[in-house]
Amino acid sequence: MLKRTALLIGIIAGIAGQARAQDAVPDADVALAARVSSIGIDLLHKRQIDPADLPACAGMLKAAAKLDPSEMRYPRLLAENYLAQNDVDGAIAAIKQYRKCIADYHANEPEDLGAQIELIQLNLSKMETADAKLAYTNQILGADSVNPDVRSAVAVTCAKILYERGQQGEADKMIDNAIRLNALNNEALRIRYANGLTGMSDFQKAQALLAMVKANPLQPQVVAELAERLADFGLVRQSLDWYFDAIKLYQMSQQPIPLDLAIDYGAEQFLAERYDGAGGMAIRLLQSEPNDIDALYLRLLCVRHTTIPGDELRIRNLARRTLLDRLKGVSDFVAGTATTQPTTVPAFALAPTVDPLTGAPATRPVDPAVDFNAAVLPDLSAALAKIDRDKDSREKSLLISAVSDTAWYAIYFDPQPEVAQTMLDVLAKIVPADNVTLVRLQGWNFLAQNKNEEGKVKLSAIADRDAMAALGLVKITPPTDVEANNRGRKLLSENPSRMLGVFIKETLRSRDIKVVASDKAQSLSDQLENFPANWMSVIDKPSDYYLIRGTPLQGQFDFNEPILVNVTIQNTSLYDITVGPDGVLRNDLWIDAQIPVPNVQNFPGTAYDRITKQIVLRARQSMSQVVRVDQGALSKALNDNPTSPQQVWVSVLTNPVSTNEGVAAGPGGNRVQLNKVIARAGFGVGSDAIVDKMLDDLEKGTIGKISKMDLMAAYIRQARANPADERLAKVAPKFQEKLTVVRIDTSASVRGYARYLSATFAEPANKASQVQEMSRSEDWSTRLLAAVAAQSGIDAEAKKAVLTELSNDAEVSVKEYAAATLKVPATTQPTTLPTTRP
Repeated sequence: MLKRTALLIGIIAGIAGQARAQDAVPDADVALAARVSSIGIDLLHKRQIDPADLPACAGMLKAAAKLDPSEMRYPRLLAENYLAQNDVDGAIAAIKQYRKCIADYHANEPEDLGAQIELIQLNLSKMETADAKLAYTNQILGADSVNPDVRSAVAVTCAKILYERGQQGEADKMIDNAIRLNALNNEALRIRYANGLTGMSDFQKAQALLAMVKANPLQPQVVAELAERLADFGLVRQSLDWYFDAIKLYQMSQQPIPLDLAIDYGAEQFLAERYDGAGGMAIRLLQSEPNDIDALYLRLLCVRHTTIPGDELRIRNLARRTLLDRLKGVSDFVAGTATTQPTTVPAFALAPTVDPLTGAPATRPVDPAVDFNAAVLPDLSAALAKIDRDKDSREKSLLISAVSDTAWYAIYFDPQPEVAQTMLDVLAKIVPADNVTLVRLQGWNFLAQNKNEEGKVKLSAIADRDAMAALGLVKITPPTDVEANNRGRKLLSENPSRMLGVFIKETLRSRDIKVVASDKAQSLSDQLENFPANWMSVIDKPSDYYLIRGTPLQGQFDFNEPILVNVTIQNTSLYDITVGPDGVLRNDLWIDAQIPVPNVQNFPGTAYDRITKQIVLRARQSMSQVVRVDQGALSKALNDNPTSPQQVWVSVLTNPVSTNEGVAAGPGGNRVQLNKVIARAGFGVGSDAIVDKMLDDLEKGTIGKISKMDLMAAYIRQARANPADERLAKVAPKFQEKLTVVRIDTSASVRGYARYLSATFAEPANKASQVQEMSRSEDWSTRLLAAVAAQSGIDAEAKKAVLTELSNDAEVSVKEYAAATLKVPATTQPTTLPTTRP
């Protein structure tokens, strides 16, 4: 709903686009429709939107669409409004009206595929049985006249219905059909991957992930999973590239980076012998989550390869303090004496690579002489008393983890047999004697004490199902033992990634055993070679793939005339670009504006629109959309002073994301300032001849009357605000008198708007009677404006009487607006702030 409300705030539909049949709708009706829609949209410029604001806005949009049936944005906005209200019937009617408008008035306008899919989904939502839904979707799928991209989306919907009925085979075929119709249908690719995981080989899984990335490289979770798959194949160099892209995607999209992903990336850097990179990642992780044991292990391993004097001692002391504090904290929690629970952090934000041990603010206080022996270990007896050996619990799991991690540290990194044995004695009291973790640690502890035969007995018992036990058996052999080295190579080839791979590689370092790609990796490597490698650069170099152009529909806009810009997105690449929530280009268009003189005024988020016309923007093709930019605070700034000409700079942003600094471009997003400045004309009243001509044109002219009335109204307001201005004092009465004259114009729109402005300027004693008179007009548009005029300047009783009468009006738009505004609290005041962000 937030997105839909943002769209309603962001677009005030105005004059029609380029292909419009201008003669089909009278000029005054076009102008009044623009103003009516603005009144409706302004209801949503509030910090908090009242539930009645949406139906009130819908009434005004419906009126605008009736006044100007050639403007396709009015019914499009109306559909968004009804969807925000969960009014399915209203949304269906509005989308049908929108499509009819395109067919009747915009013959050259391409079909809006997004609207077509939305209509299909809404129709399906009204069907009660699965059989009816399947019949409907199959009818569309069999119609060759329907765009393949639309049919592909419908095939996914059909497949979901079949899955719900338990018809797995038919559903899978329907997903295949969806992909055949549109190979870039990301939802279909994702469903096929998720449903096929159990039956897919590792190679097929990687293939499926590559297909999903090709459809949309901006999916951090998918890119990260692909990196993990490649790492599991031993493709170290390739996996590092994909890990890097995944991290970058999370950062640019303002999402926290999953902790496991960061650990795996650091591990892969270690396996590639990029120890500085691995160490830097471990440092960042420890800054975010000091108790993360894998980050600590990785840092300890990297420090073995450092050339910084004393670095190993410092990190060892940090590790000692961390493990002892963690053990104490878990023990207190399990015993019930802790004030807080141990926490885990599943994700983090990358801080700068600053080592807390070498001069920057410390991650943890570092004591140069941290004791680590059996005497300083916390007493765990109270915690052990709370643990049921035969029952699983969170407390038991936490204690096992803290104890076993401390034991492993005392065995592998900082040999302290007494510490290790104390931890193993505790572990033996809460897990079975044949527990793999316990047996492994017992075996390795024997090795650390050079009791190789005892260690071999322990490790041999579980070596067939535990890689670290098998590693211990290789470790006790001489480096020249060919058979053992072969076993070590096999171990690393079967476990070439993550922290397990790191420990295997580091333990076998003296044997010069390195990660090599598995036999199965060659065909996958070939697939990677065929993947368009530069396609991933769309993440941060979108201008290499698509361009944004914006052209004002006119060279200069008159006072209070809708400022319309035709925004075109051109695919300049050889790749098809998906559009939509799952696409490279998301639906959102974010518009910022700036008035540069006399003082710079910025208007962030002055407009928002949604791109829906294409599902896939094919190579070298383009799509366009007309957006109105003079909204909210920008509209007020432009219309406060009708005399001075104004310039407006406009920038368009794709794939917007919210940041602490405001809205910025996310992955694949691009911000472009339109290369042509928008000019808003000024109009001076210093000459009597100019004033007389405007008065004459208003009464006798045929076009632009409503715009001229707005200009006169602006000067009347200025005269009232500046009573000392003699020139304004002279012309304002003439303008007000002329507004009275055109109240009998031949155009219902002109005379209704004249009466509305006259009522606006009426004295409080007279306004109520004028509004009541308008409410009983034969012209429905005048009655609608009466409901608007009743919102201010008359007493509550008179307002209620007018709105109550109009809430039973024969014209639906009048009825809906009046009925809704009756429910809006009188204290709710509009603001110039947008209510949502993308």
